[in-house]
Amino acid sequence: MWRKGFAAIGVSAFNSPNSKTADAIKFGKKLKARYVMLGTKLTSSNTTAVPFTMPTSNTTVTNGTASVNSGGRFATGTYSGTSTTYGSQTSYIPITVNRFDKMAVYFAEVPKTGIGVMTRDLTPEEVAALETRRAIAIRFVRDNSPAYLADILPGDIITQLDGQPFDGEKWKVAAVPGATLRVQIVRGGQRRLMNIPIAADWHP
Repeated sequence: MWRKGFAAIGVSAFNSPNSKTADAIKFGKKLKARYVMLGTKLTSSNTTAVPFTMPTSNTTVTNGTASVNSGGRFATGTYSGTSTTYGSQTSYIPITVNRFDKMAVYFAEVPKTGIGVMTRDLTPEEVAALETRRAIAIRFVRDNSPAYLADILPGDIITQLDGQPFDGEKWKVAAVPGATLRVQIVRGGQRRLMNIPIAADWHP
């Protein structure tokens, strides 16, 4: 992202029961981030059962015929009746609970400063090979920056600025709009002189 002119301005990481990322996008808007890089990973999944109880009722209908004999006389009739019993029934509903680790990195545009490079200090081996600590190594080159247009490459080591041993403070002062920096670099063990014009829309 840095090559495209963007740098990380914040990171958030959290664990939640859903994999949605809308909350990270919302937070990115508050930070005024141009891009958000998201990552989601399932960390656990547990299944359990939740009891669910419902009322029940059972109605019984009874029908019958009755006969009566009294003094030689017969009488018959029918009867019916109902009875209701109440209770409950419990069933178990399976539920799966997931947990997710989520991480977001927020990127914003980097101001156009210097010559458009990210640097690093020399390694002990590089210091021994160059026989000086007064140099700086190039890690990344921003696209369409002064360094990019001058064909400065990652891995180059700048050893001189305008004929003098490299000095970080002088470097900051010299990289002004409209100036042309004359640098000596070491690339693949070979020393080269290169010019880096600074465009008007770039700043110290």
